[in-house]
Amino acid sequence: MDRLVALAALLIAVTLFAGGFIGARFHFEAGGAPADVTILRYGPAGLLLAVPALAAAQRLGEGRAMALAATQGLPFGAFVFIGMQGAPIAHGSAIVPGLGLVLGVLLSAKELGERIGTGRAAGLACGIAGIAALTGPSLLGAGEGAWWAELCYMASGTMVAAFTVLMKLWRVPPLDGAALAMGFSLPLVVIAALVFETRPEAVANGPAALQALYQGVAFAIGGVMLYSFAISRLGPVASVAATPLLPMVATGLDHVIFGAPLSPLVGVALALMVACVVLLSRAQRPPPGAARA
Repeated sequence: MDRLVALAALLIAVTLFAGGFIGARFHFEAGGAPADVTILRYGPAGLLLAVPALAAAQRLGEGRAMALAATQGLPFGAFVFIGMQGAPIAHGSAIVPGLGLVLGVLLSAKELGERIGTGRAAGLACGIAGIAALTGPSLLGAGEGAWWAELCYMASGTMVAAFTVLMKLWRVPPLDGAALAMGFSLPLVVIAALVFETRPEAVANGPAALQALYQGVAFAIGGVMLYSFAISRLGPVASVAATPLLPMVATGLDHVIFGAPLSPLVGVALALMVACVVLLSRAQRPPPGAARA
């Protein structure tokens, strides 16, 4: 029963993460700017988690707290929202977790001494091929997205990898990591509101309260907590398994709601990422008969 509950939590979390792309697109369709959604996501979450973030920072140290906020807080979301201005949701929902997974494995090998091995190497090759299939044509000026938008998605994917490895390296509890990422983003929300272009008329015309509730509470807090719960029950394979689920759900919702075309290239990239996940998951399993701690 515990495993079924954890699997349900994982599926709900992935759906919430995918809905973050869809919610942002609704706002952009109403004429909103990336800064609007960034503020609506990290403002409410930052206010709600400010006190837990300060407590976590005292335990971990301000420097480490700021590093976690920089890699999974407002800068991460801002790059995703900017990327959405020039490249399809299908690209972002695949590149961000896919590149995060690939770079996370490589960084874990370097910083944590984790062995890659043949199975992981094959999985990494599939993951890199999938990302290249999506970004290569755009970076060469012949794809579905703008080159700068793909680079924004890749920047967010790099941040995911850094955040994951830092959490492992510093042994940060999952909920502390979430609180630090959101709580320490609050000062950046003020800077974003003052420096970057916002469109108050779009916020007024659109469901701003719903955006704040979804992006700031359901996505930033609820999704992270459900995901952390699933990882604590299912282990690291769950985080790997979530990689292809996110683009599948986000791409499907984008197609149904906005009529976004289903590109064969995206299908090829997703197939390669599924292969990546299968190979990495099998490489993580202990050999038969291995002693359990």
